[in-house]
Amino acid sequence: MNKVRSLAAEYEPCNVLNMDETSLFWKLTPDRTLATKAGSGGKKAKDRITLALTCNADGSEKLEPWVIGKSKNPRCFKKINRRLLRIEYRHNKSKWMTGLIMEEYLRWLDNKMRAQRRKVLLLLDNFSGHELRVQLVSGLQGLSNVRVE
Repeated sequence: MNKVRSLAAEYEPCNVLNMDETSLFWKLTPDRTLATKAGSGGKKAKDRITLALTCNADGSEKLEPWVIGKSKNPRCFKKINRRLLRIEYRHNKSKWMTGLIMEEYLRWLDNKMRAQRRKVLLLLDNFSGHELRVQLVSGLQGLSNVRVE
């Protein structure tokens, strides 16, 4: 932890980024309600997507969320231009962050920071998909504007 703190001290807070994933169970009904009558029971819907959210240390910048779903072309996007949504959508069967999607994310972030002429520190958790891709990407074709810890 001391290593991360000393490394983060070398960067301005606006250039220290954190990315993490979370699941969104978009069909799940609430556990509790304000209803006065009991509702009928049933199975809980487990339809979910994964969101990868990135923010800087001072909270002044929130990057486009990465949404990972199951379908290549979801019906909800049928007549919508995805570029106008300000999200990055990816898909795979499990709807999880995979090593390949993580590699794509790292290259996307590096290109974005290169265009802004910024050097940033990206903090990630120790999820195995992150670690493997970080090792692969930081090899011969390393990231020029993003340092990953």
